[in-house]
Amino acid sequence: MTTLVTVAQETAAKSGLATFTRGVAAGTLLTLPSYLLHAVGSAGSRIVLAYLVGFFLGLGPFDHVVVSGLQLLFGVWLGGPVAYGDVAANVVIAAAGNLTGGILLMTLTHTVQAKGSRSQHD
Repeated sequence: MTTLVTVAQETAAKSGLATFTRGVAAGTLLTLPSYLLHAVGSAGSRIVLAYLVGFFLGLGPFDHVVVSGLQLLFGVWLGGPVAYGDVAANVVIAAAGNLTGGILLMTLTHTVQAKGSRSQHD
């Protein structure tokens, strides 16, 4: 249980900018498989792809709104030096980062790329 409290404490201690930028990276990484899964044909390839993305998410210091929120909630529930205000602030900032990474970086760039590709074929 002390590990959960330590993780919550470290998550709450990060600056808003660090949470946001790590959220952007997490949003980008989580959106990437939706595009990559269309490129692979077999079920085995899809399983490997999902595993690799999950591996990289676990490997890196990313802030996903759900994961970080749960980490902080466990810190509150286990009596750590974390408050519900820390949970709320992290959820808002990480969600903004996740949306920025997922929508702006991935979806917008793929939309522009698809439009450019379509106009070249016209």
